[in-house]
Amino acid sequence: MKRVMVLMIGFVFLFSLTAMAVGPVSATTANPEAEKVKLAKKQKTGTVVSLSDVMIKIEFTKKGKKDAMTFALTKPAKVSVGEKVTVYYTEKDGKKEAFKVKVKKPSAKKSGKSKTVSKN
Repeated sequence: MKRVMVLMIGFVFLFSLTAMAVGPVSATTANPEAEKVKLAKKQKTGTVVSLSDVMIKIEFTKKGKKDAMTFALTKPAKVSVGEKVTVYYTEKDGKKEAFKVKVKKPSAKKSGKSKTVSKN
């Protein structure tokens, strides 16, 4: 009788230790789809080649060679073809989705010489 009692207490103790080691099941481990996946935000600067309500294509120079990228737009961009823009985007399932398109302002570089004409 004592042996049976000692074995039962031993099993209860053993099971309580394993339950503490495993810990409680949280909501994130029970439902992995509930977690939000953080996507890397990237950007690319170039000149707009083609534009529609759902797509924008820019051209840029990389190591002396011209290259182009196409992005899906989440909302229509307020730019026109030929403008220099910076496209902020994320990649989902191999597709590039632009969430922001910003027009680059032309830099106001001053030349060292001023053009003045004097009349004599």
